[in-house]
Amino acid sequence: DDSIVRVMERTDVAAARIIAKFPEETVRVGLFGSTILHHEQSQQLGELVGKRLAERFGEKLVLVTGANADAHKVVAKAFFDEVHSPNHVFHLTPASYQCPFDFGTVLQAGSDMAERRAVLAKCCGIAISVEGGPGTMDEIQQAHANGAVVLPLARVGGASQEWHKHNAPPFSLSTLQCLEAWKSLANESLPLESTAEAVVFLVSQVVSLPATEAVAGC
Repeated sequence: DDSIVRVMERTDVAAARIIAKFPEETVRVGLFGSTILHHEQSQQLGELVGKRLAERFGEKLVLVTGANADAHKVVAKAFFDEVHSPNHVFHLTPASYQCPFDFGTVLQAGSDMAERRAVLAKCCGIAISVEGGPGTMDEIQQAHANGAVVLPLARVGGASQEWHKHNAPPFSLSTLQCLEAWKSLANESLPLESTAEAVVFLVSQVVSLPATEAVAGC
């Protein structure tokens, strides 16, 4: 279908334009998830993940959000408050949409939310999801198809839990330590700090992969 091809080409161009604005030699981490958080642990867990990512990696990471969800804000704001750099948190918005966040840098991405999801999925080498519904699942699937490593915070439910339940970590993260960390993402009995540390550990393994194994687009 010509219209589908045109959309793909348009989102490819938009993603390349956006990536060119990111600091060089940074790892791009996309944030996906629920517009309104439902699980009582989601906010605290998201904040811990953002804070620990900043403490461990600092300006080596760029966080990229869809500019419209509590799930985006809790992780990105905690990260931003540690890093204090608008060039390391970016919010992608479709045309005519007003980003509600007062931190980071806002960039236009696509003509509507569907295109914005496609652009966001193409802009990340790692994707972290918090809860989520059908839109989040669409982003997860697109990011995965584009070669991103998806790290779902499965313990808080939603699309994140569904993805974790039906998918294993990529082969590059198949060591015993990585598999244990992957399981920790869904373990509701663990302290939230342990889940956040599992995310940081898995990100560290992706970042340290040899070039021949590294995720495309990191």
